[in-house]
Amino acid sequence: MGRFRKTLRKRLAVRGERGANLVEFALIAPLLVLLLLGVIEFGWGLAQQIDVRHKAREGLRILIVDAPESEIQARICNDDIVDGSNVDSIELSSGFTVGSAATVTVEANVEQITGLFGLFWGPSARISSTVEGRVEQETTSFASSPHNISPPCP
Repeated sequence: MGRFRKTLRKRLAVRGERGANLVEFALIAPLLVLLLLGVIEFGWGLAQQIDVRHKAREGLRILIVDAPESEIQARICNDDIVDGSNVDSIELSSGFTVGSAATVTVEANVEQITGLFGLFWGPSARISSTVEGRVEQETTSFASSPHNISPPCP
């Protein structure tokens, strides 16, 4: 009889804890999903920042060898990660004499994958990158400094 009671108690104890794992998972799962989406969104934002910086460097590289505005615009507006339609402004600033510093600033809107983090970033978060380099030859393509390319991307 004592053996029967011990077995019965074990079965009742196990049966009473069956739902505990499910309840614990239900409490933790939303946090894990939120963490996963945060990692994905952060990685996507970082990739966009790198792409905007690359676009600014490409624009500067073309500017310092006296390329026309259309070629600078084409290099910056190419579709890598940040779509050209998201590029808001392209500003070229230079003394346009050999040896002077030239700067290129590219600004773009952040695209969100999940949309969950618009609460923190806002609906119109922006990425900006400014790079500076030395003008290597006389520029004849630009009459004024600073110069905004408008519209930034077709």
